[in-house]
Amino acid sequence: FASCVKDELTIYDPAKDSAQVLAHISGCTLSEDGEDITTTFQAAAFSVKAPVTYALYMDLGGNNFADPQKLDAKIGDGTISFAQSKLNKAIINKGIEPNTEVTVEFRLSAYMQTDKGTAVEDHAQYSNIVSDKFTTYEKILGEMPVVDVPGDYQGWAPANYPKLFNYSYDEVHYRGVVDFKCTKE
Repeated sequence: FASCVKDELTIYDPAKDSAQVLAHISGCTLSEDGEDITTTFQAAAFSVKAPVTYALYMDLGGNNFADPQKLDAKIGDGTISFAQSKLNKAIINKGIEPNTEVTVEFRLSAYMQTDKGTAVEDHAQYSNIVSDKFTTYEKILGEMPVVDVPGDYQGWAPANYPKLFNYSYDEVHYRGVVDFKCTKE
């Protein structure tokens, strides 16, 4: 086998990486319809050329990111923005009461991506930690989201559909019990 072009061998050296730098995120009294919270960051640099994926995490102050929660944030071109309602939900889900001032810490993670677009989590870089105080608000929750689980096992009868409940109101994680009773005929 012969080639007209000599392939170069690329070697990853984590010692040559430099972590991204997260700018301050200003605290505020959160509101459901408040303007998005916006900040900036300096991009991470890895020792090999590869696409980079970023994720913004929050945790309560003094928790040392023992229980980080990923925020649904728009991240790109050195800018990060996220809805005040998303941060409020994340804080409340950590057990903080509404109308409470709390210190929140943020950090930005960066992952190289493979040629398949998946993150190489073994080589994650974490930014500096920034923090400020935020005051939560009480969200009046509407009817809890539910998912019906119909099927032949229950005769396709709408009145008898078992339900899965979305206790966190995130419309992603539903819980419940579905009893698939088996009967012999």
